[in-house]
Amino acid sequence: MKNKILIFLLLFSLFTENASAFEPAQEISQEGRKFSGKSYNILIISSYSSGYTWSDDIIDYIGKELSLSEKRNFEISLEYLASEYQQDHQNWKFRMNVILNSYRNQLPDLIVLVSDEAWFAYRHARKKFYEDVPVLLVAVKSASPSDAQLDSMQNVVSYNQFQKTTDLLAENNATGLIRELNVKGIVNLMDTLIPDLREVVVITDRRLQGVFTSLLAADYLGNERKDLEYNFINATKVTTDSLFSVVQTFGDTTAMLLSSWFTPGHGFNFSMNYVYSQISRISVSPMFGVVAKAVTEGQFVGGYFMPKDFWGASAVKFIEKLSAGMLPSSLPPETYTDEQCYVHWGAMKRYNLSTRRIPPDARVIGRPTEVFKKYKIQFIIGFSILLILTVAALLLLRSYVVLKAAKKRLLDSEDNLYKALKKAQESDKLKSAFLANMSHEIRTPLNSILGFTELLSETTEESEREQYQRIIASSSDMLLRLIDDILDLSKIEAGTYEFVFEPVDVCEILNDLGQVFTNKAQKDVEFTVECRFDELVIYADKKRIFQVLTNLVSNAIKFTKHGFIKVICDSEEFDGERFVVMTVEDSGLGIPEEKIPTIFQRFVKLNDLSDGTGLGLTICSTIVQKHHGTIQVKSKQGFGTKFIVRIPVK
Repeated sequence: MKNKILIFLLLFSLFTENASAFEPAQEISQEGRKFSGKSYNILIISSYSSGYTWSDDIIDYIGKELSLSEKRNFEISLEYLASEYQQDHQNWKFRMNVILNSYRNQLPDLIVLVSDEAWFAYRHARKKFYEDVPVLLVAVKSASPSDAQLDSMQNVVSYNQFQKTTDLLAENNATGLIRELNVKGIVNLMDTLIPDLREVVVITDRRLQGVFTSLLAADYLGNERKDLEYNFINATKVTTDSLFSVVQTFGDTTAMLLSSWFTPGHGFNFSMNYVYSQISRISVSPMFGVVAKAVTEGQFVGGYFMPKDFWGASAVKFIEKLSAGMLPSSLPPETYTDEQCYVHWGAMKRYNLSTRRIPPDARVIGRPTEVFKKYKIQFIIGFSILLILTVAALLLLRSYVVLKAAKKRLLDSEDNLYKALKKAQESDKLKSAFLANMSHEIRTPLNSILGFTELLSETTEESEREQYQRIIASSSDMLLRLIDDILDLSKIEAGTYEFVFEPVDVCEILNDLGQVFTNKAQKDVEFTVECRFDELVIYADKKRIFQVLTNLVSNAIKFTKHGFIKVICDSEEFDGERFVVMTVEDSGLGIPEEKIPTIFQRFVKLNDLSDGTGLGLTICSTIVQKHHGTIQVKSKQGFGTKFIVRIPVK
């Protein structure tokens, strides 16, 4: 009954014209370019159905490249054998006859056959009228089974029993790209990644790739890897549900080589993606194969196959030569073995396989360089939000303090209304200036953090990564210092900055200062600390005085490359009052004369490219004023700088 139906459909197709046949030659516009004369018509026949990722990628690449051709107009028609749904090779032949018959009234200039089922069907089809049409094979295996061999596969025990594809090209007016499956490489990859590998299970269906994979695996495992046990599971005998049950019995010393899976005529036909995902979820045995999508999505641990656009790009080169008038007989076929090893990092982790065993030449998919790379977007967003909230809080705090103080002064006396209003207005201006300056100062380290963070996630060079990490750390430290300085300044001006006044020995402070900075000066700089008294006690906040000296010495170290840095403590009397005098002198760059009057203002820096926030001297000046003292600077550009701090002794 089945044969009668096939014959009826074939006869029916002979009397049916194909509505999708090529249009007559005419002037055609392609991507804004005009071509005169006859188009070059290409008929692409895929072994699979539309939506089959591997073959669709090849066809899409060919179509995209040819649509951009500057030489001529290419018209492409697509046909599909859908062999994954019709695994009986007689159906392939029937479908091919229908396709060829539908184009017989206007023959294509070239036929492109994608993969093995299309090649098999074309060889056994009725090709009357097609004798002179050149044929291009794409990713067809090096062996081609006959009709009789597929009828009695039980008699075929070796891949070498099939006829060589290259021997069949001339009689079919064909040339093309031959693909060699790298089953040997896959088995060796299993052995490398899986400690104590003992068994390989080959899982295939009746399609030609499954047939070839089974025979190549049997040849290699039976002859060269007798140390490994091997078994075969075929979709013609096992349902998908049964397969799911069987794979759960495999242990962690078993690896699965899964070529393709479709169960014709029995059981429910799940999608390939579902089959791969389900097996990877329920089995402790890792899967390997030649299916690129299954590896890139992490269902397979690894495999061997060519890069995504390899077959499409290679096919375009052949098409360009054939469309220029070259004959298939003058274009030798090219054979390529699936040479590139791919391993999925996440799948390795899922099966508890050591990533140290990954071959050095493998392309690793999904490798996390750091935790930051995995959560890069979340980190940047979170950091940005935190920074914005911090700045907003500072602005709100500052505005609140200023406005509260202004309100209090307004309520205290009607006479002070004008002064209070003026001060509030000045505070508003200061707030705007503060925001503008701070936005500028924050942007520089933040841009460094974000920019080098992005570069850090994209490079794998260790030296570059270390350099980027240092820059990020330096910028983060600078940003932290800026925020600390802003907080200190805001607290001081708001009157909430705590000062603890007590008897303090200045000589002890200088001794601590010397211990901190002795080894931090440049190599060619002599750093000395001198207190000209055994003990000199003042009434002050020890922590804040130390903060002032630390800031001044840090600036001196920053701008002094050679010479000296001196810190001296002395005393003097003026108008009957005694003062302790602390000087920090260096032989560094010095300060330009025009900048000296503004040196204690906010965000003023000697060099805009230098590190620092521009708030340090402002804070120092404020602290000294809180101690009823003075701070003075003397400098000459190119000769050095001297800061003099005077604090009354009480």
